[in-house]
Amino acid sequence: MTPVEQGVRAAVRRKVLQGGYTSDCRISEVTIANELNVSRTPARAALIALEAEGLIEKRTGRGYTAKQISSDDISKAIQVKAALEGLAARFLASKPLSTETLDKLEHSLSLTAKAANSRAFQRRMSTPMSKQTDCSTKLSCMIVTTNLSVTVTNGCNTFRC
Repeated sequence: MTPVEQGVRAAVRRKVLQGGYTSDCRISEVTIANELNVSRTPARAALIALEAEGLIEKRTGRGYTAKQISSDDISKAIQVKAALEGLAARFLASKPLSTETLDKLEHSLSLTAKAANSRAFQRRMSTPMSKQTDCSTKLSCMIVTTNLSVTVTNGCNTFRC
């Protein structure tokens, strides 16, 4: 993918995730090309890539629509992310961690907490985040490591790997 196509894909992804396109709104390559002042080719490539990612779906006829994301979809994605993070933590725990790696882990946890607390994320859920858990409001995260294990505490959950 060319840099222009990557930029178009990032811009459209951001707009979809922020609720700029609803599930009843038609997204076309012509519209994207005009909005972003690019040709139709990078717009088409971006839409195909976003369809492959599952953020948008092809309409019967022409164009795409933003995929309706349910709280169940989000819950499943969080479970997959937790499983992957557990595997990554187990891998990292098998060797000594550098200060740089610890900083990256703390930064990742901070971004995850910030994303979970964002208005765009909360709008995409059928139940407001504050009614489901108050974990997202606790941004203080701590990582404790030894040569044998990693413990991640994010304010209301502790994960040990």
